[in-house]
Amino acid sequence: LSAGFLNVTPILLSFYLGFADRDSVARRFIRFFYHGRRLSELEKAAEKYLAERLPGLMNKDVYDCFLKHQAQNDTVAVVSASPFIWLVPWCRDNNAALICTRLDVKNDIIDGNVVGERCIGKEKVIRIKQEYCLDDYDRIYAYGNSDGDIQMLEMADQAFYFNGSS
Repeated sequence: LSAGFLNVTPILLSFYLGFADRDSVARRFIRFFYHGRRLSELEKAAEKYLAERLPGLMNKDVYDCFLKHQAQNDTVAVVSASPFIWLVPWCRDNNAALICTRLDVKNDIIDGNVVGERCIGKEKVIRIKQEYCLDDYDRIYAYGNSDGDIQMLEMADQAFYFNGSS
């Protein structure tokens, strides 16, 4: 982790000085921390992380809304800028669709590159519309917690912005 932060310090500095955008920084982080890693190993780490750490990090209000929508048999999708590795197990175990940042994987090895665009900002709206015909739904709800969710929140009939994790 320390080596990773040393590696990305120049791009972070460039970002804070206005010379690099957030996408460049995120791609550099992804490349450094994921390049050459085995997908199968990261999937095991994700399972452990989700079991041990996620419950304490999850916003209870958002999770309660998630459960309410599921109880009503609503279509529920998690839309995130995070790489799929960390979200697939949770979505699978909680019966939710997943739209997120995709990474290039060949023969169980992650090459560190994002496939297409990162799932953030306007890309969230594009991906949602690729997966769902929104006209087929009576009401669209969206929940967000960062500025990368703004366009998604704007497309919803009812939008909720949550600040903080609990």
